Amino acid sequence: MLDFFERHLLPCAYKQLFDISCPLCGSQRAFVFLFNGDFFLALRMFPSLIVWILSLGVLLCDRFVFHRTHYKSLLVANVVALLLNMLYQNFLLDYFLRQ
Repeated sequence: MLDFFERHLLPCAYKQLFDISCPLCGSQRAFVFLFNGDFFLALRMFPSLIVWILSLGVLLCDRFVFHRTHYKSLLVANVVALLLNMLYQNFLLDYFLRQ
């Protein structure tokens, strides 16, 4: 099943239309690497993955242990992480690759 996903990754329509990376660019490859057990390569492909994993942990802990939720703070953290990921992929990564 995982081989199927590796061979059939969807192209990013945002990148094809605007020629810049979208906030989620790299997430498909990151999840494939994560499920293959290569955590550091997954983080390299999609740095926001660490925020998603932490948010999932906080959400599950709050929901099932403390019986409360912090949806707004998790939403803000994820939006900020996605915007930082987009800036990283479009500006910083290109700068470091040219060096």
